[in-house]
Amino acid sequence: MRVGREHFCLNVPNLTPHEKSFIFKVGTTTYEFTLFIIYIVYIYSPAMSVLVQISKYIDRFNTFVGYLCAFFVSSMVIVVFTVVVLRYGFNIGFIWMQEVYVWLHSFIFMLGAGFTYLANEHVRIDVFYRGASKKYKSIVDLLGNIFLLLPFLYLIWSYSYPFVYRSFLMGEVSREAGGMPALFILKSAILWFCLVLFLQLISNISKSILVLTDRHKSINKS
Repeated sequence: MRVGREHFCLNVPNLTPHEKSFIFKVGTTTYEFTLFIIYIVYIYSPAMSVLVQISKYIDRFNTFVGYLCAFFVSSMVIVVFTVVVLRYGFNIGFIWMQEVYVWLHSFIFMLGAGFTYLANEHVRIDVFYRGASKKYKSIVDLLGNIFLLLPFLYLIWSYSYPFVYRSFLMGEVSREAGGMPALFILKSAILWFCLVLFLQLISNISKSILVLTDRHKSINKS
């Protein structure tokens, strides 16, 4: 089956070999993940109780990360206020301090993505979804997570991991004199973005499956 799909991808016209290889990798990842979901739902039904626990632990983790981002917000406000007072009040400036709030700003948005998705506060074009039934919403969420969000995360991770890894091997630092060291920590926020969103994707898929199998009440207990 895998060979057949690879043969199909490699024979798509008007695409470079790199594009064909990438389409095959993304398609294979989505396909195998979908088979895994089907296996859990229709073949290995005892896994339902495991899905409940997994979803709870992931939600707790991303809630903790969300609180951490709230702390980063407060810290960023303090740092920006300090930078402004020092610059305009005492004519003093520190490059590293200016970069600190840029780092904090980056981590707030990248790490906070999972908590935002958990709270369902992400941007949504809500025409039919808002007034729909729970099962309809679960179907939309399930398909969107598997066929849209999962390939998107795979794409970002595939291209950003070598970028971050090279920065780590080089011991990359800020290009500005007196700037922040260990620039790879800032770049690693891209990978953390993929990680927290992927974990929340697993949690949301679990919830959708539980709703579609009429077992969603179990996840609200505890």
